[in-house]
Amino acid sequence: MTFKLKALIADDSRVMRKILKDILIKENFDVVAEAANGDEAVALCKEHMPNLLTLDIAMPGKDGIQTLKEVKLISNDIKVVMITSNDKHDIILEALKLGADNYITKPYEPEKVARVINCIEY
Repeated sequence: MTFKLKALIADDSRVMRKILKDILIKENFDVVAEAANGDEAVALCKEHMPNLLTLDIAMPGKDGIQTLKEVKLISNDIKVVMITSNDKHDIILEALKLGADNYITKPYEPEKVARVINCIEY
Protein backbone atom coordinates (compact mmCIF):
# COMPACT_ATOMS: atom_id res chain seq x y z
CA MET A 1 0.00 0.00 0.00
CA THR A 2 1.34 3.40 -0.98
CA PHE A 3 1.23 6.30 1.45
CA LYS A 4 -0.59 9.29 0.00
CA LEU A 5 -0.04 12.86 1.07
CA LYS A 6 -3.18 14.91 1.76
CA ALA A 7 -3.79 17.97 -0.41
CA LEU A 8 -6.27 20.83 -0.27
CA ILE A 9 -6.94 22.98 -3.32
CA ALA A 10 -8.09 26.60 -2.86
CA ASP A 11 -9.13 28.40 -6.05
CA ASP A 12 -12.29 30.31 -6.92
CA SER A 13 -12.39 28.66 -10.37
CA ARG A 14 -14.01 25.22 -10.41
CA VAL A 15 -12.29 24.45 -13.73
CA MET A 16 -8.84 25.30 -12.32
CA ARG A 17 -9.53 23.17 -9.22
CA LYS A 18 -10.44 20.20 -11.46
CA ILE A 19 -7.29 20.54 -13.56
CA LEU A 20 -5.09 20.81 -10.49
CA LYS A 21 -6.89 17.93 -8.76
CA ASP A 22 -6.18 15.64 -11.72
CA ILE A 23 -2.49 16.59 -11.64
CA LEU A 24 -2.22 16.04 -7.86
CA ILE A 25 -3.93 12.65 -8.04
CA LYS A 26 -1.46 11.55 -10.73
CA GLU A 27 1.33 12.63 -8.36
CA ASN A 28 -0.07 10.34 -5.63
CA PHE A 29 -1.83 12.98 -3.52
CA ASP A 30 -5.17 12.37 -1.87
CA VAL A 31 -7.16 15.56 -2.52
CA VAL A 32 -9.14 15.70 0.73
CA ALA A 33 -11.02 18.95 0.04
CA GLU A 34 -11.49 21.92 -2.25
CA ALA A 35 -12.15 25.53 -1.28
CA ALA A 36 -13.60 28.30 -3.43
CA ASN A 37 -12.37 31.12 -1.17
CA GLY A 38 -9.99 31.97 1.66
CA ASP A 39 -12.46 31.45 4.49
CA GLU A 40 -13.26 27.94 3.25
CA ALA A 41 -9.55 27.19 2.86
CA VAL A 42 -8.79 28.17 6.47
CA ALA A 43 -11.72 26.13 7.84
CA LEU A 44 -10.80 23.09 5.73
CA CYS A 45 -7.15 23.31 6.78
CA LYS A 46 -8.25 23.17 10.43
CA GLU A 47 -10.51 20.19 9.66
CA HIS A 48 -8.20 18.12 7.43
CA MET A 49 -4.66 19.29 8.32
CA PRO A 50 -3.37 18.65 4.78
CA ASN A 51 0.28 18.16 3.93
CA LEU A 52 -0.11 20.51 0.95
CA LEU A 53 -2.30 23.53 0.27
CA THR A 54 -2.38 24.97 -3.23
CA LEU A 55 -3.58 28.53 -2.75
CA ASP A 56 -4.73 30.95 -5.44
CA ILE A 57 -3.51 34.47 -4.73
CA ALA A 58 -6.50 36.23 -6.31
CA MET A 59 -9.76 35.08 -4.75
CA PRO A 60 -12.88 37.03 -3.82
CA GLY A 61 -13.13 38.04 -0.19
CA LYS A 62 -10.05 36.93 1.69
CA ASP A 63 -7.17 36.83 -0.79
CA GLY A 64 -4.38 34.28 -0.89
CA ILE A 65 -1.92 36.39 1.10
CA GLN A 66 -4.29 36.85 4.05
CA THR A 67 -5.28 33.17 3.84
CA LEU A 68 -1.60 32.17 3.88
CA LYS A 69 -1.05 34.17 7.06
CA GLU A 70 -3.98 32.43 8.78
CA VAL A 71 -2.97 28.96 7.59
CA LYS A 72 0.56 29.44 8.94
CA LEU A 73 -0.98 30.23 12.34
CA ILE A 74 -2.82 26.89 12.19
CA SER A 75 0.33 24.90 11.42
CA ASN A 76 3.74 25.53 9.90
CA ASP A 77 3.69 21.89 8.77
CA ILE A 78 1.13 22.68 6.05
CA LYS A 79 3.20 23.27 2.92
CA VAL A 80 1.75 26.03 0.75
CA VAL A 81 2.19 26.48 -2.99
CA MET A 82 0.80 29.80 -4.19
CA ILE A 83 -0.99 30.00 -7.52
CA THR A 84 -1.05 33.09 -9.71
CA SER A 85 -2.35 33.80 -13.18
CA ASN A 86 0.33 36.38 -13.74
CA ASP A 87 3.88 36.88 -12.61
CA LYS A 88 3.35 39.60 -10.02
CA HIS A 89 6.80 39.29 -8.55
CA ASP A 90 6.15 41.59 -5.58
CA ILE A 91 3.14 39.54 -4.41
CA ILE A 92 4.96 36.25 -4.96
CA LEU A 93 7.97 37.53 -3.03
CA GLU A 94 5.69 38.63 -0.18
CA ALA A 95 4.07 35.18 -0.09
CA LEU A 96 7.46 33.47 0.05
CA LYS A 97 8.54 35.76 2.89
CA LEU A 98 5.33 34.87 4.76
CA GLY A 99 6.11 31.16 4.55
CA ALA A 100 4.86 29.90 1.18
CA ASP A 101 7.02 27.05 -0.04
CA ASN A 102 6.83 27.78 -3.77
CA TYR A 103 4.50 29.03 -6.48
CA ILE A 104 3.06 27.97 -9.83
CA THR A 105 1.46 30.00 -12.59
CA LYS A 106 -1.70 29.49 -14.60
CA PRO A 107 -2.32 28.00 -17.05
CA TYR A 108 -1.02 24.84 -15.45
CA GLU A 109 1.75 22.86 -17.07
CA PRO A 110 1.42 19.39 -15.48
CA GLU A 111 5.17 18.71 -15.61
CA LYS A 112 5.98 22.01 -13.89
CA VAL A 113 3.32 21.48 -11.21
CA ALA A 114 4.68 17.98 -10.56
CA ARG A 115 8.23 19.31 -10.28
CA VAL A 116 7.21 22.05 -7.81
CA ILE A 117 5.14 19.85 -5.51
CA ASN A 118 7.57 16.95 -5.57
CA CYS A 119 10.59 19.06 -4.53
CA ILE A 120 8.95 20.04 -1.22
CA GLU A 121 9.88 18.11 1.95
CA TYR A 122 6.65 17.07 3.64
